[in-house]
Amino acid sequence: SPWKRKDAGRRWAMFGRYAFEKYRETRHEPDLHAAVDAGRKAVAATPSGSAARAPRLATLSTCLCLRYMLTQKRADLDEAERLAAEAVARAPVHNPDDRASCLIALAEVQSARFERSGQVRELEEALETDRRAVACYPPGNPGRAGAGVELAMHLVRLYEVTGTAAALDEARAVTAETVALTDEGSAEHHVALAFQAMVRWRVYERTGQPESLQTAAEE
Repeated sequence: SPWKRKDAGRRWAMFGRYAFEKYRETRHEPDLHAAVDAGRKAVAATPSGSAARAPRLATLSTCLCLRYMLTQKRADLDEAERLAAEAVARAPVHNPDDRASCLIALAEVQSARFERSGQVRELEEALETDRRAVACYPPGNPGRAGAGVELAMHLVRLYEVTGTAAALDEARAVTAETVALTDEGSAEHHVALAFQAMVRWRVYERTGQPESLQTAAEE
């Protein structure tokens, strides 16, 4: 029945999240395979018109992208890209959390494609997708922090590849906002501080300004 199918989708999605978190903790490859398998079953059991379909597509895409980075199997990356694009197309505009998570999943795939091909254009596409994810929230909204970390990471990568100072300047602004938007003492705040310190270190390497080095060492 439709009810049983909907319930099955929720159960498989929960199991997939559990397997994925277990893999992140243990780095045991079979857990990642289990997360992919559960994610596929969750998507298959979720009706096309369900609001849950977009985030489940995005979660499966993220798992496949991570498995690609582990195994370098092109098929996983291709599937991840297709699923992430569908997730973004289906993500409701009125739900910024789901829409941002779908865009972040797509940016991860675009970044992985850049690492495979070396084509800077693909990294720039990831950056534009990250910016769209940040823009899902109004200025001052804490939801911008998670997408901001992803954006800063890809901006630093662009700087490393091209030496573009503007990318590093944008990363400084993004990490400053991310730190300000997270609660002091929270795990998110510590992650934001770590990225801010990394960006400031890169600034010191570029400019030699001692104040940048000193501030980074304090983070």
